[in-house]
Amino acid sequence: MTDSSSLPFIRIEVVNDLRIIFYREDGSSEIYIGGRRNWRNNNPGNIGYGNGKLVKSLGAIGQAGGFAVFPDYETGRRAILSVLKKNDFQGRTVSKAIEVWAPKEDGNDTELYKKHVQAWTQIDLTRQVNSLSGEELEKLVKAIERKEGKGAGKIVEVPAPRTKKKILDVKKNKENLIIQYLIEGHGWLRKTEAVNLVEKDIVDAVIVKRKNGYVFLRSRPDSTKTNNLDE
Repeated sequence: MTDSSSLPFIRIEVVNDLRIIFYREDGSSEIYIGGRRNWRNNNPGNIGYGNGKLVKSLGAIGQAGGFAVFPDYETGRRAILSVLKKNDFQGRTVSKAIEVWAPKEDGNDTELYKKHVQAWTQIDLTRQVNSLSGEELEKLVKAIERKEGKGAGKIVEVPAPRTKKKILDVKKNKENLIIQYLIEGHGWLRKTEAVNLVEKDIVDAVIVKRKNGYVFLRSRPDSTKTNNLDE
């Protein structure tokens, strides 16, 4: 059996400004509550969603607050480096790249951003991004991540909805009465055992009690008549 927590997130639901639900393919999910926006979005660089096609190519699975949401932290972090390697940034100086990354019109203190990046990386901000070595690019990624902040909130794990087991077959006695049921995942069970599982909401069936006290199980009513257990 696959551990749900090892499955990747494939979609999100934005509940409100402080809550995002990340869903896995099996229906299990994690709720990210509070914290900073970039933490909730798994987007340490606060990459905007602007060009949806671009951020999807980088692994984004949605958006919240105008910013990309990535399935996990590592994907979001790799996206910072990928964006810096795009032509739009490669031909700019580091200084100009920061102005695009954290524009003043969005409420950023862009000049302070530059000072911090320069202090943390020791990179000459007049150099073009395409002149930076791999090591220097990694320093720039770390500086952006550090500057954007990383205030974590709370994560609540929600298991996948439980799927009820089905009755696969039955055995009857000489009087044509059902005495055993083949239960998905449980094998052949006596009627009393099968009824007990239905009562516990483990098996998807309906308990029928006749006036004479006879108890048996029926498949849940649907549009198909030929799939009833006594057919």
